[in-house]
Amino acid sequence: MRSLKFLFLAAAFAGVALQAEPVAIAVGDGTINGDRFQPFTNRWEYSVKPPGKDLIKVGIWSDEMVAATVDGHAAFIRKQVAGNYKNDKTTITVNTFDAHTLAPLRREWIDRNPANFTRLKFAGKTVGVERFASGGQPGPKAAPPEPLATAPEITLDEPVFDYHGGMWGMVLAGAPLKVGYEGTFKTLDEWSPSISTVEFKVVREEEVAAGPGKKVMAFVVEADSPNGGHLTFWVSPKASYIIRLFFVGGNGAEF
Repeated sequence: MRSLKFLFLAAAFAGVALQAEPVAIAVGDGTINGDRFQPFTNRWEYSVKPPGKDLIKVGIWSDEMVAATVDGHAAFIRKQVAGNYKNDKTTITVNTFDAHTLAPLRREWIDRNPANFTRLKFAGKTVGVERFASGGQPGPKAAPPEPLATAPEITLDEPVFDYHGGMWGMVLAGAPLKVGYEGTFKTLDEWSPSISTVEFKVVREEEVAAGPGKKVMAFVVEADSPNGGHLTFWVSPKASYIIRLFFVGGNGAEF
């Protein structure tokens, strides 16, 4: 009887050890998916604390995700707008991705400089890159953008997520989050046609402020990548999913 109990305990501990190993996640394998995602709108106030200085409130970062159909397939379009209290400068990131697999379909990056409008089109292992001259300002009367240049298609070794390209915490929100869960996945880098690996771990679950007079339970997820640094996300299982983000810049500033 004691030996049988020992075998059960040994099996249990072996199971824990196996679960502690990071799960290698590939696009489309079903581990990360958007099946429970719902459209949402969200607004954060973002701030920075330079080393040795007081906290500076920078502006409002809005986030909106809507359902769409792209080439006959269910998709989501997520638009993030980073504003600034001091001026009217904004940076806009628009991510279009498959509603089930979260595979990226398109990324658009726009800022106030009309020379800075970049569009990436994803098709499995290939990525087309275009730069436009109009600035891509939204609106029904906006002139169609004029292409500046079209780069040759980038060929990747495998399909990847677009974590660095604006998806960030939404990729993590699609994982089967629970305390202790660890995983890795591949992403396209933000500014170069190369692939890097993101490692993440769910370190705890806690209550966190989610707007005036509101709190929600969220998973605290720490993520590391060579070009993205160490970021901590507070991820809710329910919309609007990304509740809080914290990271330290290369100069020691806290964002």
